[in-house]
Amino acid sequence: MATKRRGAASSDEPKVDEKNAPTAPTKKSLRKAQLKKQQSQSVLFSPAIKILIAVLSSVLCIIITRPYWKADGLGAAEPAPIRKEPVVIKNKENPGQIFQVVDLPGRGKGMLAARDIMLQIYHEKAGELILKDKAIIRLPSHTEENPTEYVLNQIANLTETQLAKFMSLSYLPNLPEKHIPFSIMQTNAFAAGDSMAIFPEAARLNHACAGAFNTVYNWREGEETLYVHALRNIRAGEELLTTYIDSKKPRAERQKHLKENYHFDCDCPVCTLPEEQSKESDRRLTAMANLYVQLKAWNEQTLTGKEAIAIVNNIWKLGEEEHYVSERGQLAADAAIVATAHSDLEAASEWRALAAKWFAREIGEDTPQVFLNRKWANEPDSHPVFGRKAEEKVGGPSDIAKNSKLRASFSPATLMTSEGQSTTAATSEPHHEPLLLEAPSDNGGQQELQVGGTTVKLDRLGPLVVNSDGTLSRIANWEQMSSIKKERTYRILLKRNQIRLEDQKQKLASNGEDTT
Repeated sequence: MATKRRGAASSDEPKVDEKNAPTAPTKKSLRKAQLKKQQSQSVLFSPAIKILIAVLSSVLCIIITRPYWKADGLGAAEPAPIRKEPVVIKNKENPGQIFQVVDLPGRGKGMLAARDIMLQIYHEKAGELILKDKAIIRLPSHTEENPTEYVLNQIANLTETQLAKFMSLSYLPNLPEKHIPFSIMQTNAFAAGDSMAIFPEAARLNHACAGAFNTVYNWREGEETLYVHALRNIRAGEELLTTYIDSKKPRAERQKHLKENYHFDCDCPVCTLPEEQSKESDRRLTAMANLYVQLKAWNEQTLTGKEAIAIVNNIWKLGEEEHYVSERGQLAADAAIVATAHSDLEAASEWRALAAKWFAREIGEDTPQVFLNRKWANEPDSHPVFGRKAEEKVGGPSDIAKNSKLRASFSPATLMTSEGQSTTAATSEPHHEPLLLEAPSDNGGQQELQVGGTTVKLDRLGPLVVNSDGTLSRIANWEQMSSIKKERTYRILLKRNQIRLEDQKQKLASNGEDTT
């Protein structure tokens, strides 16, 4: 049996009719065909056609997503009725969650604790993890594309479940349908590294000011996940609240900012205090904010170490009076930097232990902040800033700082007066900027690096690097690197340091050593 040669015609293939075969094209006919093709392409890719294609794409996206607006009563001619009683919405995907999303009369949706969330602070346990959430849409902080069009294109890639969750979130009223997705983004997004992102579960957390919020969230770049932890003991049925702003401001300023940027009137327990108590609260919050500003003067060589520590203890005292217990991990870490730079090892160790304890409560025990602060609590002189400033006994945490505990829910009845006495109630962020990662040298050298819209302050030695063997080092050529390269390097280090710290913890555990 004969085999078919490559390129040879088989017997069942049609044969060419040589008599009626087309003649070879002439140069004139080829040129005419080329001109015709160029004319058709110029019409197809003209600016007018490009604009028409973009408009049709946006309209198509709106047509696809419109049923989800109707499904939740959004965009319908008749508004959905406000329910008189909260209705629990069960989460079928994860029935073991410790919260429930409910309809709150007159306030939209919110989260309620499904059971008691206890911190067990007498046993030094970390704040309980409430949820971990992945972003379904991220909007870069810098993009040349129109943000409205960008978000429309992003939601076209969502699954049906993701799209339903996205479109059920709140947005400004009386908007053209095309602008609703971007309004959802503006109203519900969290900061996530160098972008803003929608986390569908965490977006159900409503806002409270100052001492009234009971959860804190933090973005873990290495995992690309948002974590939410309990900041206080929370009873079953109590609403889970976080804060959208730096609320260390007087009530009038907070409410103005929230109204202009988030479009709601805040009625949290702090904002609804009786007038006299509200004035006392405003005084404390303003004093805390001013003290944080004063603390930065230590970087500028205008504060002694002892003066800086006195400011930290004063902030802590005001926080106790106000029930403002957030940001304490970073505050204690700042104090540890001061003590270490001035070679006060006993104070540095105490502040590091306190920083580790509060970081564990605020952002989780499995974080680099906890691991490093525990390490430096045992070996304070191993920190790179040791001895960078004149030797000085700066002092450790005050008795108030040492003995402070995470309180239960905010209660006006236990707010303190300026004289430190309890008052009687009438019958009726992730937010302070940390100090430098290490103390500046006596001749300065401070630099500022923009990372995702956030100013990160570093001295000329640059950020710490966790080596594969667990030791710490610095980047030798940091000072010579361009701003763009520094920003890129900083982001890479955030992820790599976390991975290496986890490896070190696993090695210690496998050897039977205590990782705490």
